[in-house]
Amino acid sequence: MARVIDGDTVAVDASADLPPELSSLKVRLRSVDTPETLRPKCEAERIVGEAATVFADRAINMASLIVVRDPEWGKWGGHVVADLVLDVNGGRSPLGRLPATASTQM
Repeated sequence: MARVIDGDTVAVDASADLPPELSSLKVRLRSVDTPETLRPKCEAERIVGEAATVFADRAINMASLIVVRDPEWGKWGGHVVADLVLDVNGGRSPLGRLPATASTQM
């Protein structure tokens, strides 16, 4: 099970594979940097950030299987940087490798 936090971060329930204290992971999608929605610098950034969140949410909700691939600890506490591979309509799509439609510097 996964829940989109924003366009480049997804909360993943990994309770089937990890001990309880590590089972709720925030996965930052590798190679994806979308505009902020929580504290945007301007209205345009908020609008594009929300569009990126909707895109990620639709992709996650269409997937029948979600695989976290090549995880590594990120520079922010509690976050893992990884690829998410989504099984959509019988084919696999690496969400973490898709280019962002808009990006901001972090």
